[in-house]
Parts: sequence; structure tokens; C-alpha cells
Amino acid sequence: MTMKRLDYGCGKSTKDGEKMRKGQMFLAGTIVLIVGMILLKNVIEIYDITEEKRHIETIIIDKQLKNIMHEYENIINIAKESCQNYLYNFSYYLKSEMHHRIKILYVFIDDMNVTVGNFLGERINLTINNVNFVLNDGEQASNLFSFANITLSYQYRNDNITEIIPIEPNKVFAFFDITVGDKSFVRAKYLYNRTY
Repeated sequence: MTMKRLDYGCGKSTKDGEKMRKGQMFLAGTIVLIVGMILLKNVIEIYDITEEKRHIETIIIDKQLKNIMHEYENIINIAKESCQNYLYNFSYYLKSEMHHRIKILYVFIDDMNVTVGNFLGERINLTINNVNFVLNDGEQASNLFSFANITLSYQYRNDNITEIIPIEPNKVFAFFDITVGDKSFVRAKYLYNRTY
């Protein structure tokens, strides 16, 4: 007795099977490519959102810095007699409200009296016309000098900084080094003067 193999129509020829596997591989490759493009699009969108957020934060920080500078100018314009106290109190207020987001160094010069306020968040070594000071964070110091210019040297964020501030009779000068922001920050150094 011989047995016959029964064919139920499920078998395909070898050529048809190869075509089907090629088609499946093409389909799988297409799916992987589409998924990869979607993931890449999402990553690019996240990057765009992060950059836009950083840009907006920088604009806000810049406006905050301009407002702070304007307030310092108002203090100098209005409060000649006790300007050092107002500068200290305003700087202390900013530091307590914005804690790690603001760093301030100011120098106020009025009739050869030099007042320095340190709100940089660390102790600094200052040299004013060859006179050395150590000023802790949150401190203010005053001294009398009789020079035509004040040369201020200090170290901040591993930078050695030297500023020359002119002195003229009947004028007050204020130098500010202000940084606002954490990771993305805006920094301004400027000299303001007022004639009384």
C-alpha cells in the first residue's frame, strides 16, 4: 500500500514564500522607519520647547534686571543723606526674596567716602586703591579715601575683575555688578553717577 500525500492548498511554492518574506521585511523596515521618524520628531519638538522656554526665561530675567537697576538709580536719586542704608536694605531685601537667583556687588562713592556692599553669595577679597578688605556675604563696609579714581579689584566666579571708577566733586558714583537667574542668567555691570 502506498500512501499519498494530501495537499490542502496551504503550501506555496518556494518562490512565493521568498516573495512573502521579502514583503514582510520591507513592511517591517517601513514600520521601524516610521516609528523612528515619529520619535525623532518628538525629540526635536522637545528641544524646540526647551529652547523657547529658555528664551522666554532670559527675556523675563532681563526685564527683572532692568527693573532692579532702575530701582537702584531711584535710591541714588532720592536718598542722598542715607543712601548707603537704602542700598544695603534694598540689596538685603532682593537677596532674601530671590535667594540663589540674584547676586549683587555695589560700590557707592560720595565725597571720598566709599561704601561697598557684598551680596554675591560668598566671601570676597576686595582691593580698593591698594587697601585690602575681606567682605562676607551680606556685609557692607565704608572707608574714606582721597584719590582722583577708585580702582576696585575683586574675584567673582573665578574671574579676577578690575574696575576703575572716576571721582568728581559734587557727584556721587555707584558701580553695580548684578547677576539674576540660576542656570540661564543675565549679568550687568554698570556705573551710575548723579550730580547734586
